[in-house]
Amino acid sequence: MVDPKYVAYELIAPDAYLFTILYGPPHVILGFALLLNWITYTLDSFQADRPQLPRRLLIANLIGGLAALSREAYGPVFAGLFAIYLAAVAIQHRKIPWREGLIVALSSILAGTYGVYMLIAYRLIPGFAAWYQQNPFESPALIDLVLGFAPVLLLAWLGRRAFKALPSSAERTFGVAWLLAAPLMTYLPIAISRRLIAGWQIPLSIFAAYGLLHLWRKRRVFAIVAAISVLPATLLIILGGNARVAAQQPPLYITADQQAALNWLAANTTDRDVVLSKWEFGNLVPIYADARVFSGHPIETIEYKNKRAQVDTFFTAMTTAQRRDFLQRWHITVIVAEGDRAVSDFPVIFQAGNVTLYRAVP
Repeated sequence: MVDPKYVAYELIAPDAYLFTILYGPPHVILGFALLLNWITYTLDSFQADRPQLPRRLLIANLIGGLAALSREAYGPVFAGLFAIYLAAVAIQHRKIPWREGLIVALSSILAGTYGVYMLIAYRLIPGFAAWYQQNPFESPALIDLVLGFAPVLLLAWLGRRAFKALPSSAERTFGVAWLLAAPLMTYLPIAISRRLIAGWQIPLSIFAAYGLLHLWRKRRVFAIVAAISVLPATLLIILGGNARVAAQQPPLYITADQQAALNWLAANTTDRDVVLSKWEFGNLVPIYADARVFSGHPIETIEYKNKRAQVDTFFTAMTTAQRRDFLQRWHITVIVAEGDRAVSDFPVIFQAGNVTLYRAVP
């Protein structure tokens, strides 16, 4: 039910899992760490004296701006969490928390400005607009989400009474707000909705810990079974990752022939060159060379599906004249053919085993 192209390491909402985030790209890890610091720093600012506020607001904006720059969805996450939190405080105390609301707003100026810029860019810049349309990071079906979190959700339900019995505090109210806000934001009708569940595992695990403690006091056997039930997803990531590494298969490993071809491209191409290849090879080229690629990373390549089909057609169905027209239209300078793919009507410029590079222009 979930397109694997849009799922990182968990089958369900990878942004919600702290362990999964650690497996992600560095900018995601950095962005999430900054988000957590932004949230806690803003909460602490509620208790700050007026003379301290200007400095704290400046620091909060720097943290928030970097968090949004690392992961654009984290600005809306911050805004949504605090909107629900401030609404809960207003209901709880029967008055609008103007001071806290102003602090939140002033702590979000830099991130908000960047968010507005991104919205404008996604609509006015053709490349951004095309990328935005082809990559909707939408949430999975609700049943998928519930089943994915089921063991922790059950424990959290058991822990709700113990958590409710804690002394009233801003932290407790924010924990409840986060627990409720994240899944609500996850199903908003926007393209990045799935990413708005970022960090939901934190409040969920806090509630679940109280539930586990309740079980331990009542039925220790049930507590042990419940604790074991939350491990399979993590073990699946660890064991599955180790198995893929041990298999030494693509895309985690490349062949010596591919490495030689990449090294040649690094030494003999510039940013004016465009490489035509299978997307798997094209995805590696920017690591080694300045050359651009016609088809590479599925999410980063605009019109990826069409370009992948065009690459297949180029090698299997085009005539020489059609190939030349295609290469000229896309300003392609280097062709990479692997395995039984060959384009004998172009000069060979490098060959290593079953990887052959052709010059696409005279």
